[in-house]
Amino acid sequence: MGSRRTKQLSITIDTDVLTEVEKRVKAEKKSLSAFVSEALAETVRRHYLRVALDDFERKSGPITSEERKWARKALDDAKAKMNSRKRRRRAA
Repeated sequence: MGSRRTKQLSITIDTDVLTEVEKRVKAEKKSLSAFVSEALAETVRRHYLRVALDDFERKSGPITSEERKWARKALDDAKAKMNSRKRRRRAA
């Protein structure tokens, strides 16, 4: 994604949550900063997706269960493809 600007912060976090995060950071071989940044970015993406879906439903009516199943499969397929690419890059 190229160069990104960053800002150093000081945060307070529940010790049980931190323990679990540290396990994941170690397993994923990431820095704590990278892990937290990715988690926050995902939260922001989900917020804007929810806003877009709410707007869509306001204009077009509720999303059907069939449409939800199709979307879930498309997202799962895209995520699997993205994870496969990440694994190949790490192995290279």
